[in-house]
Amino acid sequence: MPIVQNIFRAYDIRGVYQKDLNEEAAYLIGRGFASYLLKEKNLVNPTVVVGRDNRTHSQSLQAEFIRGLTESGCRVTNIGLSASPYLYFSTCEGKFDAGCNITASHNPKEYNGFKLLTANAHAVFGDELQKVYQLIVAGDFVNGDGSEEPGDFATAYLKKLQSMFEFKEPLRVVVDTGNGIAAKCTQARLNRSVTMWWNFLPNWMALFPITSLTRLWNRI
Repeated sequence: MPIVQNIFRAYDIRGVYQKDLNEEAAYLIGRGFASYLLKEKNLVNPTVVVGRDNRTHSQSLQAEFIRGLTESGCRVTNIGLSASPYLYFSTCEGKFDAGCNITASHNPKEYNGFKLLTANAHAVFGDELQKVYQLIVAGDFVNGDGSEEPGDFATAYLKKLQSMFEFKEPLRVVVDTGNGIAAKCTQARLNRSVTMWWNFLPNWMALFPITSLTRLWNRI
C-alpha cells in the first residue's frame, strides 16, 4: 500500500485500517521514523520503546513497524499493550531516544495510527512529522542491524502515580474504561486512598462493543 500524505496529521499518523494504512505502511513508517532519528537527530543505533493499544490490528501493525525500525539499526524495547501515558512515561523512565504507541486514541475501532516521540516524550508533530513522510516518499532509508527485546515499566509507573496524589478523605470512585486498554490496569493504578469503587467496563475488548453510559446509570 503506498503511503498517503493525508494520514500524516498535525500531531500523529492516523487513518482507517486497510483503507489508509496497513502492515506494509507500518513497515515503511518504521523505516522512515528510524531514518529521521538517524539523519535529523544525528543518533547512532537509536533506542526506541514501542507499545500498542488493544485494537484487533494493532499487534500486526506494531510487528511491522518494529521490523522497519530494526532494519534501520534501532534497538527496540517492546512494552506490548500500552496506554499512551504509560508509553510516554516509559520513554522518559528508560531514557530512550524515541518512542511510539500504535493507537488511534478515541477514534472508532476501524482506525489506527502512530504517535511518534523523541527523547523526554517530545511529540514529533507538524513540520517534523512531514520530514518523516518525505523520507518515506523518497525511499531515503538508512540500513542497519538493530534488535528487539521486551520491556516492562509498570511497577515504576504505578509508584510514580501513587506519589503524585494524596487525599485527606477516602474516595468513592466510578470507573468507566470504555473497553479500552486502560481497563487492563485501572485498579492497580488507583491511589490506595480509594476505598470503594465500581468498574462498569472492567474488560478491554478490541471491538469496543460498549460505548454508552446507559449501563452505568442502570447499575447506580
